Amino acid sequence: TMPPDKYLAYKYYERWFVRMEKACVAKGLVTFDELANLRTRMERGAKQDRSIPKKKIAAALSPDDVRRNVASGRNYSRKLDKPKEFRIGEIVRAKNVHPKGHTRLPRYARGKIGVITADHGGQVFPDTNATFSGEGPECLYTVRFKATELWGPDSNLWDTVCIDMWEPYLEKIDS
Repeated sequence: TMPPDKYLAYKYYERWFVRMEKACVAKGLVTFDELANLRTRMERGAKQDRSIPKKKIAAALSPDDVRRNVASGRNYSRKLDKPKEFRIGEIVRAKNVHPKGHTRLPRYARGKIGVITADHGGQVFPDTNATFSGEGPECLYTVRFKATELWGPDSNLWDTVCIDMWEPYLEKIDS
């Protein structure tokens, strides 16, 4: 969701921070004006109250609440509303796409051929979840790629890389 020049100029966690700012605005926790005001005050070195927003949205979690939430883990498994397209042992190609915005499809695997080695069932699809477009459950597979497929003939012939990939990232190989 960032312009390419800003995305490339920012460090990894700066990108996270910008994303969190946008998420807070989208959820109504703060306005862009409040963020701009805070940024201006911080740049000037002001020691005033920096708490935003003024209205309380939800009760703060106690340290015990946080520990309990972290310890319980979070389940991302979801029911699928459609049949799975692939099966274990099937040879597939990672789509060579360049989506605008968030994706978990590694650039180095795009257009490469691998074999499905595991089926993890329906899972939250991060590409839609990260943009607040819904969980969009999709089947998640583990795909094994030969290192030579990913990085060329100078790679070790015996090395492989396993990548968890959601169904929309994959396409069937024409037989």
